Amino acid sequence: MNRKRCEYFALCFFLLMLLQTNIHAVELQKVSRIQAAGILALHASFADTNNVITWELTSYTIDENTGARADQDVISVVYKDSIRILLVKQANKYTFYNVVVNEGNSKDSIEVQVLNKGVPQKYLFQNPVYPTKPIPVYVILPTVYSTNSKMLFSMHGINRNAYDYANIWKSFGIANNYIIAAPEFSSADWSSSAYILGNMFTGTNGTGSLNPEWRWTFYFVQLIHQELVEACGIKDSTYILWGHSAGAQFVHRMALFFPDSLVSTYISANAGWYTAPDTSVVYPWGVKHDLLSISSDYLFGFTNRNLIVMRGTADTLRDSNLDVEPLSDAQGRNRFERAGYYYAQARKINPNLTWLLIDVPDVSHEDNKMAIAAGNYLLNPTHIASERNDELPEEFTLASFPNPFNATAQLAFNINQAGVIVMKIYNNLGEIISVLVNEYLTPGSYRQTFNAEYLPSGVYFCVLTDGITSAATKLLLLK
Repeated sequence: MNRKRCEYFALCFFLLMLLQTNIHAVELQKVSRIQAAGILALHASFADTNNVITWELTSYTIDENTGARADQDVISVVYKDSIRILLVKQANKYTFYNVVVNEGNSKDSIEVQVLNKGVPQKYLFQNPVYPTKPIPVYVILPTVYSTNSKMLFSMHGINRNAYDYANIWKSFGIANNYIIAAPEFSSADWSSSAYILGNMFTGTNGTGSLNPEWRWTFYFVQLIHQELVEACGIKDSTYILWGHSAGAQFVHRMALFFPDSLVSTYISANAGWYTAPDTSVVYPWGVKHDLLSISSDYLFGFTNRNLIVMRGTADTLRDSNLDVEPLSDAQGRNRFERAGYYYAQARKINPNLTWLLIDVPDVSHEDNKMAIAAGNYLLNPTHIASERNDELPEEFTLASFPNPFNATAQLAFNINQAGVIVMKIYNNLGEIISVLVNEYLTPGSYRQTFNAEYLPSGVYFCVLTDGITSAATKLLLLK
């Protein structure tokens, strides 16, 4: 037998032994990395059940507030091919268990994090983009938590109270087998602008340079969702994205600027103000910005996404948390009006708009009641089809002609209820140019002249309000 032939057989023998080693390596049953507290049964496959099998169990905790780690002693037992372990979640601590099974020189292991069912529990997302800014996520596991569970994300308001925003969905999640996840973007790490505007720019309200998309907070929600789907081992990779108040602003802007194909439904409830799909209005009230390339075709595609705009009919107060910038007020004097403005702007782009504008009767700026209404819709969407608002309710109407105009425009309006009526003209920067009407008027039809003889060409806005309801129209001055 020549040398090459010997080398060939030696190589074949080595590969055969390696293959047999891989075939007979101990293999531990794989389970989801997030486990509910209770009994965990594990099974392992071995090369020879007559061998001595050793199971090693370790656990450690990380303090949810300080980040301090505490390791427990190793428990080692000689046992058979199956074992049952009692998983206990330590209060106010991230709790982990590590299981190693040994058969001779072969071993396999798993690590799981333990959460209690039915109550908000902290899961820590280690942000790969900002390692010093981990994002805690309050997770509620349903009672029948399994691979068949679904997922709903709840985006918190300006108070950064993700625990509460998870809790308001608890009953819905338990009753309908949904995993509820509420990420918390703390004010220490994320300014209001960085949160509600997605951290798209280095400065506030679109100032500074444009961040790469992988630094946007919208992107982090996608990553958190992907990580939780894998950790929970659920079959359905889609999720519902719901937000209230500041969280509602996050939701509708994510749908606009950073859509996730895995979001089955976007629900924006009682947003304070909106980024309208309007290329003539400056960002963040519109999409006009030198560093953004938003086309009409893109905006039309946006209007075909599954977005639901919800508003409480009693959410009409101008409270301390309401943005009162001129361009915000151009959308309406309160959250209720601004939702109507936003919906109407989308319908201008797409007359066949399939979004829903859902009015929740007698509800003000109440996150829990808006969550209940959203849950009712999700369970029975056909029941609320009548809320689609194919014709928006109007207490008064406003129209301009001609439009575009040269020097003067006629503003015609109808009011259905007597009251103090105010009509203001704003420029594209949200500055008040003129107050045309500020007086008590009785129901009827009126006309007012806007003289723009000394103004430069450009886009202007006329806003008509009685202090509760608003109507707005865009004017284009061409000289």
